[in-house]
Formats: sequence, C-alpha cells, structure tokens
Amino acid sequence: MKNKIKILLYVILLTFSLCGCSNHSSAPSIEQSSDRIGAEDIKHDTKEYTMIEKTKESIAIFVELLGTESKNGDITVTDEFLDNMESVYIMGRTGTIVHGFGDDMETIISIMEWTDNDSASKSEF
Repeated sequence: MKNKIKILLYVILLTFSLCGCSNHSSAPSIEQSSDRIGAEDIKHDTKEYTMIEKTKESIAIFVELLGTESKNGDITVTDEFLDNMESVYIMGRTGTIVHGFGDDMETIISIMEWTDNDSASKSEF
C-alpha cells in the first residue's frame, strides 16, 4: 500500500515538473514561426500558467512537511495547514492531502497523497 502511495506521489511530482518545462518550451519563437500569435494562444498560455502557479501555491505548505521528523508520531502544523487539507487545488481539481511515513524511516514523513474530492468522468480523466 505504501509503495503505491509513493508511486502516486512520484507521478504527481513528475507531472508537475513536466508541465512546468513544457510551458516554457511550447511558446513559439520568432525564428520558428513567422505567424503572429493570436489572442486565443495568449489566453490559453496564460490560463495554463495560472493553473500551474495556483497549483504550486496550493501545495507549497504541504510539500514543506515532507522530510520532517516526528516525535512519537506527532507533528506540529499551522492552522492554515489544517484548514486547507481538504481543499488542495491541483491542475483544476480540488482534493484532500494526507501524509505518511515510509517503510524505511518510520519517524520521517516521506509520503504525501492527494485524492480528488469529486469523481472524474471518463473524458475528464
């Protein structure tokens, strides 16, 4: 079970890193195209950029907890952390974050799982 959660987290983090990279490389340069960039292209890029930035802001306080050592399984978190655990925005969806300990280090938080609060249709997925 814990290995599945680790894999899920790695996939989410890989997705974020790829989304961040593709945003910069997908912008057409003057050398590549002589076409003018239309208003729809700019609007789409801005929406994507905003979604990525909003995602980064939403998960920042939860990512900071990774690598934290606990004492007797207890940790101290802020009220903001507790209030927002069930409303974490990731790429246009809202979900709930939970943290856990890995098999190798039972005192260091090394797992973070995000679960969508709503089910997705097949086309959304």
